[in-house]
Amino acid sequence: MEIVIILFVVGIMISGIIPLFLNVITVNKSAAYYSTAYKKADSIIEDSRAKPFDEIISIESFNIPDLPSGVGKIEITEESGGTANNRLKMVELTIRWDFRSPQEIKIATYITSGGIGR
Repeated sequence: MEIVIILFVVGIMISGIIPLFLNVITVNKSAAYYSTAYKKADSIIEDSRAKPFDEIISIESFNIPDLPSGVGKIEITEESGGTANNRLKMVELTIRWDFRSPQEIKIATYITSGGIGR
């Protein structure tokens, strides 16, 4: 009888612990995808800053193979407020992917024709 009670208690403990482990795995994978998306966004923005100012253009859609169903979009808007020697563009980057539900990050920054410290 004692063995049956012990097995019952152990069974309940295991049935409570397994969903916790599965949830931790899901949360870790989701966090890894967000990290990948932000690293890719950082790389894209830095690549844009390295280009000549007139070559910074909008890109309607591009694939991101490191993310499940990952796609990105870059919108460039030339802003007023710059000077004749220092023009200004706003870069809006959106990255989307699917993991259990649609996920998305958006980052916006400005790039000047003079660059940083020029």
